[in-house]
Amino acid sequence: MGVDDREPGRWACVPVTDQQDWDSLLGRTSRCDLMQTWAYGEAVRDCVGWEPVRQLISYDDTPVALAQLLVREVPLVGTVARVLHGPVFLEAGGGVPSPTTAGVLTTLREHWVEGRSAALHLSPYLPPADQAPAWEQLGFRPSGETAWGSIRVDVTPAAETLRQNFGSRQRRALAQAESYGLESSVSRDPADLARFLRLQETFRQDRGFTWPSPALVRALWRQTGERSELLLVRQGDTEILGGVMVTSHDTALLFAYYARPTAGALRASQFAYWKAILRAKERGLRWLDVGGVDDRNLPGLSSFKRGLLPSGEEYRLPGAFEARPRRAPAGQLAHDESLDGVLPGAGFEATAQAHETVKDQVLTMVQTFLAESLDWDGPVDEEIELITSGLVDSLSLLELMAQIERRFSLAIEPGDIVLDHFNTPSAIADFVSGQSN
Repeated sequence: MGVDDREPGRWACVPVTDQQDWDSLLGRTSRCDLMQTWAYGEAVRDCVGWEPVRQLISYDDTPVALAQLLVREVPLVGTVARVLHGPVFLEAGGGVPSPTTAGVLTTLREHWVEGRSAALHLSPYLPPADQAPAWEQLGFRPSGETAWGSIRVDVTPAAETLRQNFGSRQRRALAQAESYGLESSVSRDPADLARFLRLQETFRQDRGFTWPSPALVRALWRQTGERSELLLVRQGDTEILGGVMVTSHDTALLFAYYARPTAGALRASQFAYWKAILRAKERGLRWLDVGGVDDRNLPGLSSFKRGLLPSGEEYRLPGAFEARPRRAPAGQLAHDESLDGVLPGAGFEATAQAHETVKDQVLTMVQTFLAESLDWDGPVDEEIELITSGLVDSLSLLELMAQIERRFSLAIEPGDIVLDHFNTPSAIADFVSGQSN
């Protein structure tokens, strides 16, 4: 169906403002993606202030697709609306024209680009029966971002059947890992999460990964509650690897992880994926999403993931596309696939200030400082008393202030060094914000 074939008034964007309604609709889609969940939208708003807007695209009052857009006014650019891994399509019902992709994408473009003069970016899931549309005829063009791909493992068969279905290489790797005495555990302990975030941030920087940031992991953990948990792999008393599993409807996703240098030789990643499959099965889920396939940076691990395919399916989004209002100057928007690790692929030259909240940056910095400089392994939250508790002495405070000056490009004057400014991470964040303004 081409753009001009649509019957006027039959397609519509309908706002969805109730979480229960959104969750119910999302459960009817062929693939429930984490980035289209209510919790993910709220987590991004907590991190960087992009406003989640949820819309149902309907045809003659029949629900067809869902799109959670992250919207922000960008200086020098105007309104930007971004759909991460969406729109997602509901199971087609009677009376809906086929293919549906053209109608849904055109409706979104008309609502946002023509109706609100917004720059619209999306990376859609296509209905299984639809072919890739003629993007330029629909008013979109490729944005140049890497297309997301991953593997979903069906965890419903018996554990013995699942393991037997793996390739011989995968089974050998698991047997090796088990012979090394690796063990796994699941945790929701705040102290374990704090330690994981410190290690994950170091791992992320060492590997050059931009997503997800510790701030996003922490915000999503808060939003999802019991649906998020840590999967930890140990050899004896040494923790080798950690990952966050987030559940959305019938699917668990390995969302973030870190691994020590010894993990490769111990086959710890392969062991972790097997334990994640068993954990998803234990929770009564249908799928485990392995969290992406990256042939360029992680060829060995990607090959292992493909060895799970007899019990699953590989998928890849068709790409990322954008439509801009006619007034938008060419080259005004730039993609750097970062935005501080919160919105992959949503970096804009005009929004360098849109980073993690200062409070999250300070909290991560204090957690790392206490762990690495003071060997503190206890929980760290925004209101932990650093000075009045005796945790940080005068020499340690000077070292912490030096890090704050370097991190935030500040000059701390002698008159600034008062208890109200440095006793808690929250107070430090308030001080830094005041200095920056």
